[in-house]
Amino acid sequence: GKVAAANAFLFELHGGSLKPLQLEGDNAILTGTTVHISEDAAGLLNKTFGTDAVKRGLLVGTATITAQIK
Repeated sequence: GKVAAANAFLFELHGGSLKPLQLEGDNAILTGTTVHISEDAAGLLNKTFGTDAVKRGLLVGTATITAQIK
């Protein structure tokens, strides 16, 4: 295979739907960040698969981010 891009942002994270920070033991947990396809990723996917169906901002899902704090 060939390298499609030396460097590309794949996702955009939107925090507008974040729920309040939760603390569980040694972890801080953020839930509700929506994950969207970036412009770079949309272009690469469309080129790879010969389509124009993938658009920037396409919702991939909702992420939960967990960070160890101790």
